[in-house]
Amino acid sequence: MIHCPYCHGYELRNRSLGVIATGAMSLHQAGVIPDWGVTSYFLQGKYQPDPEQKLFLQQRGVSFEDTPVVEVLGAGHMSKTTQSTLNTEDETSLSYWITIFGSEQDAIAVANVFYDTLNADLSALLIAAEHKDLNKCEALLHKIKGSIMVLKIDHLRIKIENCEESISNTKQINNSMFTLIRELLMLNRSVKVWLD
Repeated sequence: MIHCPYCHGYELRNRSLGVIATGAMSLHQAGVIPDWGVTSYFLQGKYQPDPEQKLFLQQRGVSFEDTPVVEVLGAGHMSKTTQSTLNTEDETSLSYWITIFGSEQDAIAVANVFYDTLNADLSALLIAAEHKDLNKCEALLHKIKGSIMVLKIDHLRIKIENCEESISNTKQINNSMFTLIRELLMLNRSVKVWLD
């Protein structure tokens, strides 16, 4: 898995290559990658090129794959794609953030804000949970969920929604809240590693 064909194109030349559609930047990448090898564009159901863009990619020899990529297995450049979702390790890597935000500069800028904001929000959430302040917990969970949704980390979004639902239904804080806080802290620490 690579983020820049200009950095790694020579190493990967003459192989089957793929681009996972995430937005307009992935469309650009799918147009460039055929210079290095046979290219598939995995549509993911998230971003559909318009007819003109699709024609351009077809003229470049790009094939389209509707089956979503949900997991990337393998080591080094000998990756194999299968159905699944990116795992937590991928979500904490700089390359994942570049995929979401389009460039290393943008990924780092967003990650700095994300780290500081999530750090403050988690501290406040921990205090609110320990004091059983349900309204504050709900407000902070909602705010954190927005950031997690931008990052497309669905398994954490679902856990946040489960905590929100639990608070709403039972009017109390349970252990899943503290487990979620630990997972979010681990995410934030992992991001901090490549920010430093």
